[in-house]
Amino acid sequence: MLTKGLLNVGRLTVTGGFFLLLAALLCLDERGLIGTLFLLCAVHEAFHLVTILLLGGHVKQLYLTGVGAELLLDGASLSYPMEVAAALAGPAGSVMAARFLADAGALPAAGLSLALGLFNLLPARPLDGGRALYFVLAWALSPAAADRVVAASSWLCALLLCLLGVPAARFSGNFTPLLIGLWLLLLAKRDVCVYNSRRI
Repeated sequence: MLTKGLLNVGRLTVTGGFFLLLAALLCLDERGLIGTLFLLCAVHEAFHLVTILLLGGHVKQLYLTGVGAELLLDGASLSYPMEVAAALAGPAGSVMAARFLADAGALPAAGLSLALGLFNLLPARPLDGGRALYFVLAWALSPAAADRVVAASSWLCALLLCLLGVPAARFSGNFTPLLIGLWLLLLAKRDVCVYNSRRI
């Protein structure tokens, strides 16, 4: 369940977790890329939103949380194949933006956008890859079976990132994989696939 927002403006809700995330990113931003990152995240979410609207979906609320941005949808508005398209639209938009930025010579921003898109394709909650996998399996099998598989893949992704992150932190001083793995472990039990009011 989403936490109560500290800031509510129409369909936009900003939680305390988002402000904590923002503060952490500002502290870790040694290269001054925080503005670029937020712009690329906005492009990513815009691709989700436009795809949902084009498919006839209805957005109830946009949340900015410690996890990132979440769109709360009317669960009856999209079929499972449409949900898959909506989930994959964000990573596709990030990859397209990366290509555009690379062609324009903005290589750091292009790399950041590509990393954002590919990272979100991991089959783990609450990432887009985990959502897409859930909806594919729910369509082909059942929601219960899909939930079990995505729960397992979420734990596996988190544990692998933690295992890779320990040597990366020890030998190169790069704590990013370890922090991401721990973040995914904390979210592994989180139910992001709500049948009557799905989050994308």
